Amino acid sequence: MGKDRFRAGVLGKPISHTLSPRLHRAGYAACGFNDWQYEAYELDADQLGDFLTEHADFLGFSLTMPLKQELIRLHQTAGEVDRVAAATAAGNTVVLAGSATAGRDAVPGRGQVYNTDVLGIERAFRFVAPDARFDRPAVLGGGATAASAVAALIGLGAGEIQVFVRNLARTEAVKRTADLLGASLSVRPLDDWEPAEHDSVISTLPAGAADELSARILPYDVIAPDDEIVADSSRALLDVAYARRLSPLLIAWQQSGAVPIDGLNMLVFQAVEQFVLFARAAARIADHSDPLHGLAEEEIRHRVETAMLAEISNDQPGNDPSADGSANDA
Repeated sequence: MGKDRFRAGVLGKPISHTLSPRLHRAGYAACGFNDWQYEAYELDADQLGDFLTEHADFLGFSLTMPLKQELIRLHQTAGEVDRVAAATAAGNTVVLAGSATAGRDAVPGRGQVYNTDVLGIERAFRFVAPDARFDRPAVLGGGATAASAVAALIGLGAGEIQVFVRNLARTEAVKRTADLLGASLSVRPLDDWEPAEHDSVISTLPAGAADELSARILPYDVIAPDDEIVADSSRALLDVAYARRLSPLLIAWQQSGAVPIDGLNMLVFQAVEQFVLFARAAARIADHSDPLHGLAEEEIRHRVETAMLAEISNDQPGNDPSADGSANDA
């Protein structure tokens, strides 16, 4: 089999902002997978089905907006959707090669669908804020990413979650996720959010949309000197929108003594999970070769995580205060 056999990529529109190729290629280099390829492809939701059929020989794909719900729809009658992706009604990963659906009656371009955003959020909290508590968690926003946030909070041990939204009529996704995964959920207007009432918070609002909320955490005119801040490592806030400077929301949270988590951490950890899924697929379709170079899965995970974190270190907030630019997805 030729070296082109081990190919993957990221799909979405717009796609020019994506960091996914950088992350996955850094992982390839760390593992010595020098003949593996990962590219970005721009396409709309109505192009997804044909694209997957035409690229059925790929290991799989990462998906960002606007394709996550369409991926689920395409696999309702052909392919497989794992429990978390089904509960959140969103898939950000499809594994094509070596999937359980790749048998004699398989539909080309259909495989196994996952939502690694959920594990990405969980791992971001455990990595940056290992002492965070989830007794009184909150989610800001009610869209597709909010459903993943709800699922992640449940995975982190939350039993009751409050979701704060601008439009109370558009909360079906988060309610459905909580119901399917067995948690209690209440929905309130975004204007009702009181930061002091919550230990861990996930903002799924678009970049800039949460800036006005920062004054609720700590008004800028009463920010205390660093030596007067009382640290509280049990409280953490993840802003899934990422940029090369901390958002006002995260700055205020940090100034209050709690732990800020920028969205690049979520991006890395969801990409690590995708990388591992694609590596498993490569191992399944290998004939007599060893595409993983003898590396055990845990060693691959360790190398890839280290490489991806190093790759985004220069993009993390504070390293280039003159830079702008943000995105919500891969």
